[in-house]
Amino acid sequence: MIKKILAIAVGVSLSSNVMAGAYGKITVLRVFKNGYAYFGQELQPPDTCSNFEAYFKFSPTGDYGKNMLSMLIAAKTNGAPVTVWYTKSPVPGTTETSGCNTDSNTSTATGVSLD
Repeated sequence: MIKKILAIAVGVSLSSNVMAGAYGKITVLRVFKNGYAYFGQELQPPDTCSNFEAYFKFSPTGDYGKNMLSMLIAAKTNGAPVTVWYTKSPVPGTTETSGCNTDSNTSTATGVSLD
């Protein structure tokens, strides 16, 4: 299991479409019926847009998504900071009223770690 997690982390870090370093406490955590969970941090990370203060989305289904959701709930509950790996938004710096109003524009969280 550890080898699988390390392989995913290395693959994510080598992808040019993914960034690391979004570090901070979780401020927003929502799960909607459209199948996505959305969350935000204290400060808006680079190359993201803000959809009602949520900068990231992911699917909370499957083992990986459920584990990520559990980690984010624990971090939010305890006020613990997390680091997020994510894809770049095609409309960075926008808000829900100026372009960050669709799922395809919100950055996708590809991994989180409790710090």
